[in-house]
Amino acid sequence: MHNLDVLDGNGLDRMAEQHQATQMQVPADTPEDVPMEMPCETAEPAIDEIEAPTETETSTETLAGATTPMASIETETSAATVSPLATERRLRKDEYTAFKAQVKLLFSQIDVDAIFEGDLWYQIPTPWLQAFLETDFGSLHEAKSRLGPINYLTLIDSYGVLVATATLTPIPTEALGMVSTAFGVVGDPIESYVIQDNGHKVMENFPPVFEIHTLQTSVKVVKRYSVTALATVGDLLAELKQTNGILSEIRLWLLENYVSTSKNHSFTLEEFVNVESKTLLSPKDYHRSLRDINLLYGHLVIDTATGANTFASDAVPSSSEYGGVVGLNNLGNSCYMNSALQCLIHLPELCLYFKGGNHTKELNPGNPLGMNGKVANAFGALIQRLFSASSHDSYAPREFKNIIGHYGPMFHGYQQQDSQEFLAFLLDGLHEDLNRILKKPYVEKPELEDAQVTDLEAIKQLAETCWEQHRMRNDSVVVDLFVGLYKSTLVCPECDKVSITFDPFNDLTLPLPVENLWSLTVKVFLDAQPLQTLDVELAKSSSFKDLKRYVAEKTAVDASELYCFEVYGHDQFYRDFQRDDSVGYMPISTLISTSDEIYFYQIKKEVDDIIVPVFNVIGPDPESTYRNTTAFAFPYFVAVTPDETHSFGKIRMKLEAKVSQLSTYTYFHSVRDKFGLSYKVADFPLLMNGGKKVKAQSAVKEADNVELGDAGNAELGDAGNVELEETDNVESGDTVMKDVAGDSYDETSDAYDSDISLANPNISGNFAFDIKIFDHTNDRRKYNWNKGSTDASDVWVPNSSNFGNLPSMLDLLPPRKKQFYMHDNLEKEINSIDESQSLMETNLTEANLTETILEVKQGEEATSTENVSPEYVMVSSNTPSEEVSSDGADQSFDLFNDPPNALTHAPEAKPSVAHAGLLRSPLVKFKQALVCEWSQDYFDVFFTGLEEEGGIETFSNPKPIPNAELEAKRALAKTDQTKNISLSDCLELFSKPEVLGEQDLWYCPNCKDHRQATKTIELWKTPDILTIHLKRFEGQGRTADKIDAVVDFPVEGLDMLKYVVNQETGEALVYDLCAVDNHFGGLGGGHYTAYVKNFVDGKWYYFDDSRVTETLAEKSIAGSAYLLFYRKRTEGLLGGERLAEMIKASEEIAQTGLEHRAVLVSNIINQNEAYRSALEALGHPEEANQSDSSETGTEVDELRYSSEEVCSVNCGVAGDHLPDSENEMRRKQRLLGRHKKNKYLDDVVKLDSEIDSVEGSVCNSPFSPNCSPPSDTLGHANSDSDPLASVD
Repeated sequence: MHNLDVLDGNGLDRMAEQHQATQMQVPADTPEDVPMEMPCETAEPAIDEIEAPTETETSTETLAGATTPMASIETETSAATVSPLATERRLRKDEYTAFKAQVKLLFSQIDVDAIFEGDLWYQIPTPWLQAFLETDFGSLHEAKSRLGPINYLTLIDSYGVLVATATLTPIPTEALGMVSTAFGVVGDPIESYVIQDNGHKVMENFPPVFEIHTLQTSVKVVKRYSVTALATVGDLLAELKQTNGILSEIRLWLLENYVSTSKNHSFTLEEFVNVESKTLLSPKDYHRSLRDINLLYGHLVIDTATGANTFASDAVPSSSEYGGVVGLNNLGNSCYMNSALQCLIHLPELCLYFKGGNHTKELNPGNPLGMNGKVANAFGALIQRLFSASSHDSYAPREFKNIIGHYGPMFHGYQQQDSQEFLAFLLDGLHEDLNRILKKPYVEKPELEDAQVTDLEAIKQLAETCWEQHRMRNDSVVVDLFVGLYKSTLVCPECDKVSITFDPFNDLTLPLPVENLWSLTVKVFLDAQPLQTLDVELAKSSSFKDLKRYVAEKTAVDASELYCFEVYGHDQFYRDFQRDDSVGYMPISTLISTSDEIYFYQIKKEVDDIIVPVFNVIGPDPESTYRNTTAFAFPYFVAVTPDETHSFGKIRMKLEAKVSQLSTYTYFHSVRDKFGLSYKVADFPLLMNGGKKVKAQSAVKEADNVELGDAGNAELGDAGNVELEETDNVESGDTVMKDVAGDSYDETSDAYDSDISLANPNISGNFAFDIKIFDHTNDRRKYNWNKGSTDASDVWVPNSSNFGNLPSMLDLLPPRKKQFYMHDNLEKEINSIDESQSLMETNLTEANLTETILEVKQGEEATSTENVSPEYVMVSSNTPSEEVSSDGADQSFDLFNDPPNALTHAPEAKPSVAHAGLLRSPLVKFKQALVCEWSQDYFDVFFTGLEEEGGIETFSNPKPIPNAELEAKRALAKTDQTKNISLSDCLELFSKPEVLGEQDLWYCPNCKDHRQATKTIELWKTPDILTIHLKRFEGQGRTADKIDAVVDFPVEGLDMLKYVVNQETGEALVYDLCAVDNHFGGLGGGHYTAYVKNFVDGKWYYFDDSRVTETLAEKSIAGSAYLLFYRKRTEGLLGGERLAEMIKASEEIAQTGLEHRAVLVSNIINQNEAYRSALEALGHPEEANQSDSSETGTEVDELRYSSEEVCSVNCGVAGDHLPDSENEMRRKQRLLGRHKKNKYLDDVVKLDSEIDSVEGSVCNSPFSPNCSPPSDTLGHANSDSDPLASVD
């Protein structure tokens, strides 16, 4: 018998004789005659178990070798009495000798006559057993260390089948137990059946092995299965069901001379049909053994029952019209690919071209623009796979996707992609892989002369030349079917230059006639007006300049005066569009989202003016320890001339004007209208003395060359001494201020406005709000929110909004100027003194009050002495005309810190940085901001409406600016919403002229410059397969959107002739719909499906990944339609004569294949009929089909006999069994063998996975349930030693 191991030629008989002879030579009961211990090279016991030999022992042993035999005996006897080591060695030797003798005895007791075919025996590796029996070791310890454990793993492959080089010897169960316990084992012991071969009893070391396949199912099964040749076909059926967990009935097909070409063990119906030779195992043979029917190896296909007496193979289609209704499994966001593929592969000409293998004849792997022909081959293999399967199947296109991902990195992973982009990539890849032009010639694109642009014949000739040039470089099945020709006309707006060109296209992108608009309500802050809103509506593709022009037009403001910012909250300029580089190229829909707060400011300025940002905050609560401010309203700007930067009064008046725009309370206007806009020194009675000379020296002493830090490095000199002198225009009441340095401040001076004329004796400089200075050095925030910020811009805005503890602008004034702006506060303090005059008279005389230096604090808040403002001078009405000095010790007191009756000497005050050197420095500079810090009381008066005489803010609910044009446009849009969009509307819009955007300019060869030309695109030539791309996605980035409007397109009879410019071809251009690629969802996530007409059966199907359902074409007309595929109506094949001839030739070959297929299908049908006839002939079809099921169900119970009975069975000892029960015993032996032999094969090959190796682990007993095979046996077998290994 093939691949069976015959023992010594004469089988078990000769083996028994040899072991009996060996036993007679070595009696087990004469240990004295056992040879002495091994020579010195024998492994010694462990060091910790051996005592070091003494000198006496060593010398005695040495002399023993030279003495006479009698002397040797005496010396040995003497040594034995004194050497424990020799005694220990002798005992170990005796133990080992007895152990080996017992094993040999068990071999000698084998009764060959009691061994029958079907007995199950354990086997042991022959080399190991020979080494154990033939080598004389000194002890069991030495034998174990030299031989090692019994290793079974090296004898079997990954499927538990013996390797071809394995040599085994059967061993009695008791003997195996002894050596396994003593030496240990690696792996499970090997069991084999005894069979007859040419009259000899031999071990079945190489039983039948089968490759297992399934049909039309994805159920995981063991890929390789081994069973004894003594088993019946019914046994094999039952074991395959139990091993693979199959509940339904099965039958088996034997594939003859089959060579597997794939690792996939699951057949589709079409793959099964194409197997040339296959035989269905008949129920008549279910009771026969595999040996009897010569079924010893091969490929078996499990044919699973699908219903009552019907199986999977019964569904084989008998018609030659098949395929095209196969779903594609979603591999992870691959629906975009699946839907596009379904549309492409159902185009008849393209499908027949690839199905017939024509692509293999036209591959151009050397094309540097191609993909080495791999994309074309993968696409062809996919079509052949999908159109050779049944109508109820799905396929996972992993190999195709891997190749596409290799050459198209954007399609490599599992991210969502656009189906149209994938389609364009695939068609381009197929074209280059199949380009018939091996070497592309160089061609120059022709142009028309200016005089020919109106000549129709010249235009036709240009179009023909362009098409021929394109075909000279591009010629493939893709060009034959998909490519058409555009006519593009550009007209220069300056010189009227006309340029006509022709360009190829493979998909027609149509815009949808939907008002795809960007809408936003912006806020506008114009001069002398409160905050207003303006509704803006522009095309999403509009630019920022378009937005600015729109706002300028609707507000009647010059666009150059408008500045745009994104504002966050009340105190943060988030984005400066004047500095943002992206405004030049981004569409407005991407640049600005609908949630952004966009402000437009009107700022009138001259070239040298600086633009200063202004913020409004509520000051900290005086009673609170926290000094935080609270912003309100919104930031805005004031423009300041270079002269005005030195004038506190001018800056104050500009801010008061802005307050009038923020509040309905017009207090500042009312006061100035009542008292006038300018004043003279005489209007400040507390600071003059009837026109006589008065000199007031401030508490600030001379300070030369004081460094000012960020405020500037001006030199102060004697700036602290300010003189008020009477000038030549005394009679007019005007007075000139003059400081010691000689600078005069005349209110009529052009060089420097006198702050006296702008100071108001009735309104203090910090009334209602105090002006604070925020410098760019206070910007603590490191991140610059104002993107694209550069110092070259004329506008600066701070990044930070930390407006606490800022210096006051009043503190930056020279001391004398500050007195005028604080006159109202000074008068209030004098009145306060007058009220307490009676208390002061007891301590102060009239002479003492000649000059009193008052320290007046800004507002109502007192400051410490180190932060005190410069002294204000109060001059009494009877002060003499001569100079009055304020540095007398008895003339000053602190109004707020000292008692009213206390006269203290004013300490010398050191000049502060806030005051020093500012006489000639501007009060505000570029990169500084003004912060109006309001007291809570005046905030309530101006903005809350809580006070009767106050006002309310105007910025929370700004009024809209009327926009009649937009209102009319929106009313018209509501009417148009009831109208349906037709494909004709899209085609007409496609050919409508449009003006190029600023980022898509055309270079005019006449003007030698880029121009916003008018562009018109028209259809000149339509392809045979017209792919229409409905442009549903607009914009990009966060503002991109999808148009879900329904486009009504015809299913049949689309006449494209009226949309083609060249109508003199005489060709009918009628198209019929053949596929629709759908998209559901939006840009953030969506799903693709397809409606497809199957040209095989003429029916429409809906493909949703792996799910396929029959449908109607009219259901495709929906808002989800994204790509439309139209096929030109014709009686024959499209693509030209050459392509048609190729397809016809391949179809003739395919017809021959169809005829052969019909023969194979007929063979399957006939065998299925014969199978059913055999069942009926047996009379019990159910029992015949389940011949071994009862045996399988009771298998466990039958194996539950005692261990002694099992042992007797395995040892071949009949015991008390009667002769008439021998057959039953053999059947039990087969059941036990199959149960044990395959107990781990189920787990090994069900999942065909690898686990961690456990090689080297030793089992203590051959019967231990923990003796599982190591994981390294799970790898694929070496194809050199295993002819079946290659199928995996």
